[in-house]
Amino acid sequence: MVVDPFSALGVAGNIVQFVDFTSKLFSKSRELYKSASGTTAENEELGKVTRELQALCVSLASATRTAPESARRGSNDAALRELSKSCKDAADELLTALGDLKAGGPHRRWQSFYQALRTVWKKEKIRAMEDKIASYRNVLGLQLMAMQQDQQSSILTNLQTLFDANRRLGVDMAADLARLKSDILNSIQQLSDHITIPSETEKSVLDFLNLANKRSKETREPVDVVALSRRLSNLADIGNRVATAQKILESLRFNSMEVRHSKIADAHPYTFNWILQSSPGDTNLHANFVEWLRSDDPMYWISGKPGSGKSTLIKYLVDEKRTGTYLRKWAGEKKLVTASFFFWIAGTELQKSQEGLLQSLLYEVLRQCPDLISTILPFRWQGSDAYHSIQNPWTRSELLHAFSLLKKYDVTTAKFCFFIDGLDEYEGEHAELISIIRGLIDSSNVKICVSSRPWNVFEEAFGNNPVRKLYLQDFNKADIRLYVKNKLEDRSDFIRLKTRDSRCRDLISEIVDKAQGVFLWVFLVVRSLVQGLSNSDRVTDLQRRLRQFPSDLEAFFSHILMSLEPVYREQTARAFQISLSAAKPLSLMTYWFLDLDEEDPDFAITMDIEPLSLDEIHSRHEEMKKRLNGRCKGLIEVSSYQKLDYSTHYQVEFLHRTVRDFLMTKDMQVLLANWSKDSFDAHLTICRTILAEVKSHKTKLSDLQNLGPLTDLLDDFMYYAREAEAQTNASPIQSLNELDRVVSCLAQQHPIAAEREGNQYPWEYWVTQRNYNFPAYNSLLTFAIERNLSLYVQYEVGRNTALLKKKLGRPLLDYAMRPPPVKALGQDGAPHVQVAAFLLSSGADPNHKWAGETVWERFLASWLKNLSNWPTEIQFECLKLFMLHGANPKVKLKQQRQLPTLEPRHDGSGPDQHCLEDPQLCGLIKKIFPPSDATELLDIMSPKRLNFLGWAGWKKSQG
Repeated sequence: MVVDPFSALGVAGNIVQFVDFTSKLFSKSRELYKSASGTTAENEELGKVTRELQALCVSLASATRTAPESARRGSNDAALRELSKSCKDAADELLTALGDLKAGGPHRRWQSFYQALRTVWKKEKIRAMEDKIASYRNVLGLQLMAMQQDQQSSILTNLQTLFDANRRLGVDMAADLARLKSDILNSIQQLSDHITIPSETEKSVLDFLNLANKRSKETREPVDVVALSRRLSNLADIGNRVATAQKILESLRFNSMEVRHSKIADAHPYTFNWILQSSPGDTNLHANFVEWLRSDDPMYWISGKPGSGKSTLIKYLVDEKRTGTYLRKWAGEKKLVTASFFFWIAGTELQKSQEGLLQSLLYEVLRQCPDLISTILPFRWQGSDAYHSIQNPWTRSELLHAFSLLKKYDVTTAKFCFFIDGLDEYEGEHAELISIIRGLIDSSNVKICVSSRPWNVFEEAFGNNPVRKLYLQDFNKADIRLYVKNKLEDRSDFIRLKTRDSRCRDLISEIVDKAQGVFLWVFLVVRSLVQGLSNSDRVTDLQRRLRQFPSDLEAFFSHILMSLEPVYREQTARAFQISLSAAKPLSLMTYWFLDLDEEDPDFAITMDIEPLSLDEIHSRHEEMKKRLNGRCKGLIEVSSYQKLDYSTHYQVEFLHRTVRDFLMTKDMQVLLANWSKDSFDAHLTICRTILAEVKSHKTKLSDLQNLGPLTDLLDDFMYYAREAEAQTNASPIQSLNELDRVVSCLAQQHPIAAEREGNQYPWEYWVTQRNYNFPAYNSLLTFAIERNLSLYVQYEVGRNTALLKKKLGRPLLDYAMRPPPVKALGQDGAPHVQVAAFLLSSGADPNHKWAGETVWERFLASWLKNLSNWPTEIQFECLKLFMLHGANPKVKLKQQRQLPTLEPRHDGSGPDQHCLEDPQLCGLIKKIFPPSDATELLDIMSPKRLNFLGWAGWKKSQG
């Protein structure tokens, strides 16, 4: 059930209705009937009163049940809910009295409810009830005023939370939120004015609390309490919808979403103007881009040589206002929505995957059109809890389904233009990516501009229309000339040199001609020539620099490496190798510890746990920048990302994608290996440097609660430990055990009052949270199982197999079979088959029950949710493993209504007899798997085979 963060509004409305209704009941002027029909009308009136009270009772009772714990603990909310409970008790008393009146049989005609009540209650009890209701009225008046003026009240707090989230996410809801706040406060004020009885006693209390507000002494117009209460409930529903929308947007957003865009260099002033210039009769190819922006044509392809400036151009188009101006000609009366994504081969998984592309585009669409969230994400919308922070990870199939609904519902109020840069930097099958992009434009409301290198796969997909593509190197000669002029020719030292030697003009022309449209080459050449000017080079020296500069980028990079001083070669090779092995840019501090690791590979194990001061961090950063510049000659550079923690916001990355490509060639890999020691392993080394970073990190309590940079360090450590296992066939056990010791020491510095029994803290915050009411007893081992460190798990369990049966809480097998709720670095969200196979072969029980269900049952539930997300071969291996190791074949699927409709993948042949009592599971197996695999699984389930495997013995053990 979705929790309403504005539930206090509904509670207040319910209380107001009760107090207003009962106050009128006790008024002696309230007649029980208005006709001369005697007891019939009287009984009808009593029945009406009973029904209204019963309805109020239901509303009052539901108020406390729907409140989240965080809301129940709030002082204002707690008081309201306690008042609601008191009103519910009073209503129950009155209902009992009404029942007694009805049970009394024929009686004389009563003029009022008050008079009728006198027949079953004593005068003192009636007076006590009247006083009680009056006190409820007074308390409610105080609470309504507090809701408006106390900044800690849940209403004002939740409203401020919505405003803050709106600013942070950039959602197009500012005006709606302002109107919501105004309507809520005005409605509360009307209720407060109606319910509050002015009295000297009340006035003194309000003055004391400094909550008194000016009241008009003029006669107020009658208030329809029921209608106003319903309005409050409607406003609460609107607030809840906004909170739910923001929670879904938060789940779509990921930390590195804007990183690549921010790291791409801005276009040099006045460059790329040509692409957005158009005049009547212009037949130049670049003019076709403006015409495309205005047209209904869905696709435009920008291609070019490596280093020609494609990413910079896409960034320019995304940020330039004129792009939107031309697109509005296409959008017409509809709302224009633009979104962009920049693939990055050196970035995180989401920066180079289909999921990252779709998630980013969907986030941008829904940020600008939040009203579409409930339409294209119905399951998220229905299942979201505005108070619950954990959201299931987004899957490719779910994201594609959202875009299909976007087209299916034929949104007539908006048009969407997407800019997607660097298709060649996508890590996967490019044909699949092209298919996704073509699927996105399968609508008249969508158009896409993409960029990539001129690879055959992209030429075939996008290059057939000559007026809907351009090759950047053919158009940027004027831009290169402008860049060279601003960066070199306009320098005062070059101007002085030019007055003495006319050959300077020829030098400029020679640079532009030799560039062949490659901006990166120009950047490197100009940098070299500027260095020469700082050395007071003559024109002859500058010409020599230019002519000795290789015209090919790879030749230039090779020249740089060969010119390194031999004393730096090992450090350079190590820096390049860990940069190439990194799943995302590493922090500058990592390279500082890389130097220490060269001196002593055990340094991270032996160093003390001691946080670095800001001064020391700054000092190391500055020193390391100089070292990298001297060793790598500008091929890798340091950039800052201010949103990160200070110790990690300097990151190291390659100057350009072409540098990375060059270093990945076979010849360069051999060269770097020769320059390094034979024992060097990049992944193991990164593990040790991260361990050192953890030891030197200034840890806060929030870090240990999965809310700080320590979480990223731990996830990164486990990723590189897993890669090290794969590369070396050995687990970094010493580093892992030291990490466990370090984290435990850090936890002791920040004790948590809510720490549970057993070895759960501190690892509980990094292991999958399943929201059970039972302690899981997590540890480094369970964390390693979830992160798929197969060799470490084999080592730990192998030396203590009793863990499989004696571990308290969540079974070890369950960690391997169900993916974390949030994808960690390098994880795909699927079960870890190799770890599961080892645990089962070591004695893990698939029918081990915990928290009400067996591991097998939990796996089946997870499997059904991920039929379209997990690779089919993994699904097959998991089912086979479970069945071969005694999983209960009598289990029945619990989510039958959610099963997808699948076409059979074979003729349904297989064993006629099987032990599975749920035909849906058998049918699902036949539909999902190829004939041979389905037959194999169904054969394993056959009674004869199960008895052979020991199923009969398991059944006997279960009683």
